[in-house]
Amino acid sequence: MIQVGVYNEQPQSVKDMIVFIIFIPVMRIVLLVLHKRITPYLFIYFALLFLDLLERNSISNTLDDRLLIIAINLSMIALIVVFIKNKVIESLEVGFIKKLFYKSLPLMILLFTLSIVANVSGMVYLSERITHGLFIAIQSSIIFYALTIILSGYVIILIRRRIAMVSGLLNKYADNIERNVTLFIKIFMVLWWLKLLLRTLGFEGQFNSAITDMLALSWVIGTTTISVHSIVSFVFILLGTWILSRVVQMFLEVEVFSRVHFARGVPTAISTVSNYIIVISGLLIAISSLGVTTQQLALVFGALGVGIGFGLRNIIANFISGIIMVFERPIQIGDTIEVDNTMGKVLHIGTRASSIKTFDGSEVIVPNESFISSKIINWTLSDERRRKVLHIKVAFDSDIETVLEIMRSVALAHESVLKDPEPLPAFEGFGDYYLEFKLYYWLADNLIPAQSDVAIGVYKKLKEANIATPMPIQELIMPQETK
Repeated sequence: MIQVGVYNEQPQSVKDMIVFIIFIPVMRIVLLVLHKRITPYLFIYFALLFLDLLERNSISNTLDDRLLIIAINLSMIALIVVFIKNKVIESLEVGFIKKLFYKSLPLMILLFTLSIVANVSGMVYLSERITHGLFIAIQSSIIFYALTIILSGYVIILIRRRIAMVSGLLNKYADNIERNVTLFIKIFMVLWWLKLLLRTLGFEGQFNSAITDMLALSWVIGTTTISVHSIVSFVFILLGTWILSRVVQMFLEVEVFSRVHFARGVPTAISTVSNYIIVISGLLIAISSLGVTTQQLALVFGALGVGIGFGLRNIIANFISGIIMVFERPIQIGDTIEVDNTMGKVLHIGTRASSIKTFDGSEVIVPNESFISSKIINWTLSDERRRKVLHIKVAFDSDIETVLEIMRSVALAHESVLKDPEPLPAFEGFGDYYLEFKLYYWLADNLIPAQSDVAIGVYKKLKEANIATPMPIQELIMPQETK
């Protein structure tokens, strides 16, 4: 198929024969992936395609030509009408194909009808061009659909093989990679199909001339000339910058950070700095593509600097604070922190603000300046262990050694309580009507359930040992009546 599009000096009959031969295995591939209800319609179309090729390359009688073209057009109209009436389109699972079919089928009926009218009116050449053009469009669409399936399948196989070979980080991006690569293949195939269709129909030269004339349009704004070509370049450079940034971030996390051990926070710093460099560089290149000179760019940024200094102080402060956080690394994604009476896990550290997911399920957006200017409690900065304290009060006549041993044994028996450092039961002193104890122990995870389990376990053991809970003693003095 590539050589059909490249070598234009070949006779049209040779091109048609090669494409027809290619269409045979393509039919086999398409029949494997589409619903069985579509199979008879594809075979009928295949037969009509053969008749169309026969009419183009074999029959020379004008009357036979016209009658065969009319028969082919009527057959295609009937095929499409039955296809729509039986709702075969509902068997397709891909939404893009559904939309494409819904929009193209009525247009195909209209064009085939126009071909019949042109044929009957004596405009045989126009009728042939319409009929052959529609068959070429449908045939090339099916071929490119099969190519899209093949290429997408190979990409998915390669990605999943890669997942099996490396760490689980690639699995995090697998669906996103497959979706984006498949989308790129589809876009590339659609553009390639349009180019081949225009070349086959003889409209490629006119199309290229129209595109060249449109890109040459320009406007003069002050001393700068902006053209459609520069605007298109600006958009594509920005799009390429965004794609490059995403690819670099993914490559760093999957191929570099998963293999090389860095100090805490260094991967985030490298990722953020590289993202800033790519985005700023791409933005400068995109602005330069519009024809803006370095002097004009400096003047614009100087004016923006004055405006930013007065009107966007908070935004700039948050941006600078974000950069400071990247290098100082006081907090990292996944840390449990407490800032401005808000406690939760850090989900994202952005350019202007960072998001924290609290333990009640809400997400709080905190400006980066708050992390620099406010007091922050980072519960997991250097150690994820937490010390918990259980307060216990028992009656005066309780045995102190027994209470201490119960507290210690219950803490050591729990699987979430750390053995190093060991749990420490302590007698705190005497109250008005009770003996006061405290149990100090450490947890690394399962914080709330483990704390509850330890408290329940100590209570049950004290009850089994007949150690009573203290009751407050109150003395009521009643005044005596005087006689």
